[in-house]
Amino acid sequence: AFVGMIGLGCIHPGQLCLITGSSHLHCVVSSKPTTAPGTWGAYQGAPLPGINFGEGGQSSTGSILKWCKSKIFGDDVDYKTLDDEAAKIDPGSDGL
Repeated sequence: AFVGMIGLGCIHPGQLCLITGSSHLHCVVSSKPTTAPGTWGAYQGAPLPGINFGEGGQSSTGSILKWCKSKIFGDDVDYKTLDDEAAKIDPGSDGL
């Protein structure tokens, strides 16, 4: 998650990023080593010196998305294609 945070530019206090893999992580940067119920951290000096990182997540959600994609679209459709198709739909369309 640390490398993903840096790659996303999520390195300043008050920023949050969402990283998806086999699970989903909500990663937050804080100037103080604070924590909250239901979260992991704060990890002082992570991902870079002088900042603190905390995270919360949902285990297996990425694996569930993979299973769902396979069942609905098959294995021949990649995530980029699905992302491109979803980007064509305005937020709130079809009651979503």
